[in-house]
Amino acid sequence: MKEGNELKRDFFRKNIFTISGVIVFILILFVIINPFNSKQGSSKKTSNKLKQENKQLKQENVDLKSEKSFYMDKSNKLQLDLDKSSTASGEIIIENQKKFERLQTVIKNELVDSLSIFSPEYTKKGDKIAGLTVSDVFSESSNGSTSYHVNFTGEFVVKGTLILNDSDGNYIFSVKEDLEKLPHSLQEFEGTGFFISNKDELIKTFGDKSKDQAIDITGIFKNFSYNYVPETDSGHSAEFVRLISQK
Repeated sequence: MKEGNELKRDFFRKNIFTISGVIVFILILFVIINPFNSKQGSSKKTSNKLKQENKQLKQENVDLKSEKSFYMDKSNKLQLDLDKSSTASGEIIIENQKKFERLQTVIKNELVDSLSIFSPEYTKKGDKIAGLTVSDVFSESSNGSTSYHVNFTGEFVVKGTLILNDSDGNYIFSVKEDLEKLPHSLQEFEGTGFFISNKDELIKTFGDKSKDQAIDITGIFKNFSYNYVPETDSGHSAEFVRLISQK
């Protein structure tokens, strides 16, 4: 029994270095392999995580593209609707402008044809107003104001009151009722009048009686001249042709 134990102890003594070397080698392998496996496991986890994040990023990119496409379509539709709306609005504005121009023409024709109201600034040679023909139109500006002169040819019959202007000895024919019988502006809708440019012919008909009183007459006149000169006593004028009736 003792001999056996001695043999075992002798065996360990002889092979101690070999056994120690094997143990050291095993430990070295463990130290080397274990970190490698740990790193390999960690790398695998990191790789899986990166793959998952990459997959998520791809999905988010797809979602962003889809969302961008949605908003682009919506934007294009809104722009198309806006273009259509702008076109429609432009067409409405043009149509309204045409309606307004037609209305202006109708109103102008009605004022001229029915009431003999005209605007000197829009009148041209050859126009006919109250049966008279425009023979000349001119204007002049001074001190920020514009004067208008419109001459007419033709005769017209009108009823009014003949009055002597004592300040300068001129005869004025005042018209209140028969305004549509002679051209006049919108500002003269309540009444107008004109100087008699050939008062000598008037005196031949009425003598000196007209100097003492206002006379209501119906007469024939011609060559009416419309004169608008701001801040002056300048007025319209016409020639007396003959008397039709007298009150």
